[in-house]
Amino acid sequence: MRPMPKPIINILASNKYGDYCVPYASRHRPVAQYILQGQVWEPLTVALMCEQCGGGDVVVAGTYFGDFLPPLSAAMAAGDRIWAFEPHPENHASTEWTLHLNRLANVSLFDIGLSHEAGEMEFCLTNGGTELGGASYVVGNAGQLHDKERLTKIRVASLESLIPPYRDISILQYDLERHYRFALTGSLETIRR
Repeated sequence: MRPMPKPIINILASNKYGDYCVPYASRHRPVAQYILQGQVWEPLTVALMCEQCGGGDVVVAGTYFGDFLPPLSAAMAAGDRIWAFEPHPENHASTEWTLHLNRLANVSLFDIGLSHEAGEMEFCLTNGGTELGGASYVVGNAGQLHDKERLTKIRVASLESLIPPYRDISILQYDLERHYRFALTGSLETIRR
């Protein structure tokens, strides 16, 4: 059983796949609204991923609060894993709670962002005082002017440095808000395999 995650301000919600810990600060975001109403966000995407995940691990980068994880976890073959990445501190904590609430033992969750190399990057959490939640993003240009209160430092690394090369991967699902090119560059060997 997973250890109890740290307490956060959140809202508990459920749909046909499980229970979720929705970050209170980003309850206004579309994904959160769907889950809070008991619906499934991107149901066709979830169904397709569940149909195609057999016979290999799944990478979910940008988990937000883990809305894809309960259905994917249930669809995985024995011995396969979900490698989940969420660098936003509150979203990561919410994902930990979603894993705990659903007793998901086949998920490895990292508080790290995927990129082309290891390091740290600035990460934008709010825009004009509004929490971005799942729309948070890596600040790509140090010359951009941002209110420092809206930023935090996150750790980043390549997919290849985090997942053993002997693991078979069946699906890469990236929701990375403006950082796809870097994350895909750090995933090329996995994609080739």
